[in-house]
Amino acid sequence: MAAPRGLIVQVGGTCPAPGEGRVIHYLLPDQAAVEKAKNTHCGQDSVRVDLLSDPQLPHAENIVRHLVCEIPGAVSFEEAMRVLRPLGTARLKTAQGWTEITKKWPDDIDEWTHWLHGPSSNPVAADRRVGPPRRLLWSATPRRSRSHEKSPSLTGMVSAKGRLFYINDEGPVSLGGEVPDNGDWWDVTPSAARCCGKSLSLTGAGRPGHPSNR
Repeated sequence: MAAPRGLIVQVGGTCPAPGEGRVIHYLLPDQAAVEKAKNTHCGQDSVRVDLLSDPQLPHAENIVRHLVCEIPGAVSFEEAMRVLRPLGTARLKTAQGWTEITKKWPDDIDEWTHWLHGPSSNPVAADRRVGPPRRLLWSATPRRSRSHEKSPSLTGMVSAKGRLFYINDEGPVSLGGEVPDNGDWWDVTPSAARCCGKSLSLTGAGRPGHPSNR
């Protein structure tokens, strides 16, 4: 089975191997083990090592893609369900063996899989959790983009199974006059705090330095 992408939390045991689209949070029960692990993984930007000093994990709700706890009793079932995103998975070690968890998709979270919500082109969602933003759950590139006064950087955004898909123009974000047609268009799928992009030949393909020619 392919290694899961997104935010991976490992409590005790061995740190998972880094990989594309993965951000690993490695939690250990004592400071000596933390310092040793930091020396081992200090050159890996996608791995963070911290001390596990509280029964509550240092994560927001609904954000962890995969959780593994190899210290019996360190993470409760309720705490695992709190941090797991919908369809996220967890393996918790107990005195009797391993407990496997998959968080179900909530009935009150809708998807937006087409330009106008669904195949019927009725732009009304059935989501009952949507509301004013209260805090930042995660962030991803681009940090800055063009506004609607020019050709916007992000177009065609849709969402399915907890993931966003959109087309992103990585060309200059500050331009006078007309926006050139030869933008750097990328098909982007954010996963946790990282992005995985695939170049598209919508416009600009064939010119020197374009991602499709690298």
